Amino acid sequence: MLIRQRRTRRMQTLTRTLIEAARHVHNEARDIEIVQRAIYLPNLPAAFEGYTLVQLSDVHHGALVRADYILSAVAMINERQPDVVVLTGDYITHSRAYMEPCAELLSQLRAKDGVFAVLGNHEFWTDADKMTRSFKKHHIHVLRNTHTHLERKGERLALVGVDDSTTAQDDIRAALHGVHINAPTILLSHNPNVLRKAAHFGVHLILSGHTHGGQIRLSTRQRPPHRWLRFYHGYVQLGMTQLYINRGLGTVIVPVRYQCRPEITVIELKRTMPEPANGLSSGSHDDE
Repeated sequence: MLIRQRRTRRMQTLTRTLIEAARHVHNEARDIEIVQRAIYLPNLPAAFEGYTLVQLSDVHHGALVRADYILSAVAMINERQPDVVVLTGDYITHSRAYMEPCAELLSQLRAKDGVFAVLGNHEFWTDADKMTRSFKKHHIHVLRNTHTHLERKGERLALVGVDDSTTAQDDIRAALHGVHINAPTILLSHNPNVLRKAAHFGVHLILSGHTHGGQIRLSTRQRPPHRWLRFYHGYVQLGMTQLYINRGLGTVIVPVRYQCRPEITVIELKRTMPEPANGLSSGSHDDE
C-alpha cells in the first residue's frame, strides 16, 4: 500500500510538472498533421493500385479529448474520400461512459469500403466487449483475431485484425486462418510489438498505434534501427514485413503534445515490389 501511495504521489508530481512546463511551450495537442505515404506491397492486385487507406488511432475520448476535436478529425478524413478507414485502438482511456459516444462520433466516418477497427489495451482494461458492441451498433466492423477481404473488380486484399498484444489477447495464427499464403495482407494491431511475430507469418504490412509517438518529445533524434523494440513512430521494415506506427489523435495523463503532433495517416497502396531489407530498417517521415 505504501509503495502504491508513493507511486501515486510521484505521478501527481510529474503531472503538475508537465502541466506547468506546457504553459511555456507551444502545445500541439490539437494541431493535427495529415501524413501521406505510399506503401509498396508485393502481389498487390492491379485493381488495388492507388487504393487509399486512412488510419486513425488512439482517440482517447474523455475529459482530455472532447467530441468537437474528434469530429474535426472525422471531417478531415471524410474530405479525402478514402477507399477504407482503419482504426487501431484506444478509443477511450478508462471510462465506459465514453465508449458509446466515441462509437457514435466515429460512425460519421465515410469510406467506400467501410470502417474497420481493432481494440487497444485501454479497451481491454475497461470493457472490450462493450466497445465491440458499441462499434457494431454503429456499423463499424471490429476484427478480433479474424480477417475479412476487401474486393475490387474480382480481386481481393486480406485485411486482418488482432486483439491487443499488451494484454496478451492477440492471436495472429487464428486471425490469418483461411487467408491464402500468397495473398497480400494488411494487419491491424494496436501494439507494434507484434512485428517479429507477424514477419514470421509473412504479413506484408502492419498498421499500429499505441505509442502516441512519445506525445512529449524533448528530442526528435531518431533512435538506432537495431533497437527496434523502442521504435515508436513512423515507418519500419523487417525483411519483407513493413510496419507503420501512427502517432495517434488524443492524449493521456496531460492534454499536451510537444514536438509530436497528432496524426491522421493517408496511405496509398502501390504495386512495385520493395527491395529486400537485411534485418531491420527504419525511415520515419518526421525524423528525417
